[in-house]
Amino acid sequence: MFEDEYRSMTSKPLNVEYLMMDASILLPPTGTPLTGIDFVKRLPCGDVEKTRRAIRVFFMLRALSLQLQGEPETQLPLTRPEDLIKTDDVLDLNNSDLIACMVVSKDGVQAQRFLAVDVYQMSLVEPETKRLGWGVVKFAGLLQDMQVSGVEDDSRALNITIHKPTSNPHAKPVPILQASFIFADHIRCIIAKQRLAKGRIQARRMKMQRIAGFAVAHVAQQRSSSPSSSSSFTARSDSNTTSGVSTHSTSVHIHTVNALLNKQPSAVCTERRVKLPRAIRETL
Repeated sequence: MFEDEYRSMTSKPLNVEYLMMDASILLPPTGTPLTGIDFVKRLPCGDVEKTRRAIRVFFMLRALSLQLQGEPETQLPLTRPEDLIKTDDVLDLNNSDLIACMVVSKDGVQAQRFLAVDVYQMSLVEPETKRLGWGVVKFAGLLQDMQVSGVEDDSRALNITIHKPTSNPHAKPVPILQASFIFADHIRCIIAKQRLAKGRIQARRMKMQRIAGFAVAHVAQQRSSSPSSSSSFTARSDSNTTSGVSTHSTSVHIHTVNALLNKQPSAVCTERRVKLPRAIRETL
């Protein structure tokens, strides 16, 4: 969702001129998608749309902050196209764990390939004829967009589907790969399934850590920008803690002295009056 919202905002930026020509902004604010109004022109509905709105607000505030500071964006998007493996790339596979498999497409076309799992991607390669230990990438897809399921009739096969990243969360996902992977035996099939599942979890975990790093960096920047206030607050807290007893006792003594000085003479005399015996009081 994080990357989908960023892709949607960058591919379709808000145009103020077209927005002012839209008649839907003259209507009272609505919070349901049943009206047909675009998401950016109405209130969010449900937890999912509230999360999308919060992500969009974060992107806008981050862009504004970087623009005011004159700094370029270096952290977004999380997945940069130049860092990904592409089709027809030649890779050094000498130290890579490869699993041989037969890829049977939905159309029935079969091809012998080697399955390789990277940090963010899975790729299908075939050996290069000119250099030993090198391979040519015939397909590469993101692990986070992959779905793996077993085949009931064959313990050596897996059904793998990889969808194309989309900028619209409500759009139907379009598969870029939908094929059956047949391995030599069921042991290699289990190893491939575990490796793909583990790679998908690790890829998502790494991206979640990068997303959490935005908040940590923001808090660290705020703390570093005001060291004097935090140190003065700490000093005041330490001084109040160490001298708490003496301050309390001093205030009590001062309050007692002020109370005695503010008393009237009659009141002081009344407090010093001695109670006489009953017989003496009757004679008086």
